[in-house]
Formats: sequence, C-alpha cells, structure tokens
Amino acid sequence: MYIGNVMLRIIKLINKMTKHRKVTWECVNCGRQHRSYSNRRWEMQICECGKSGLDLEEFYSRTMGEIKIIKEEELKK
Repeated sequence: MYIGNVMLRIIKLINKMTKHRKVTWECVNCGRQHRSYSNRRWEMQICECGKSGLDLEEFYSRTMGEIKIIKEEELKK
C-alpha cells in the first residue's frame, strides 16, 4: 500500500514537470503545413500525401519521411 502512494506522488510530480509542446511543421514533399501536439498520446500525424509524419510525445519525437520544423512552442497548462 505504501509503495502505491509513493508511485502516485512520483507520477503527480512528473506531470507537474512535464512541458507540453506544439510544433508546426511542413511536409517537404507536398508543402502542406500541419500542427502536432505533445499532449495527444499515441497519435502520429501523417501528411495527406502519406510521405511524411510527426509523432510528438512528452519526452521524444519521431519523424517519418522529410519534414521541416517551422515553429516550436511550449503550451501552458
């Protein structure tokens, strides 16, 4: 029971420390612009042409194909 309480406190602390981001990016192949948000879990945003995409998570980002980062912002909680 005690370990469970400690884990809950750790999770709450991590959530306070986590900074969510918004990234505006452009597909190099077709030129379309997209916005990806790190607070949307398990969601890879793929361009309509299917040649590029961005999976933006809290602690990492993963790209598919060629993208150009236009703007990166920190979101307020």
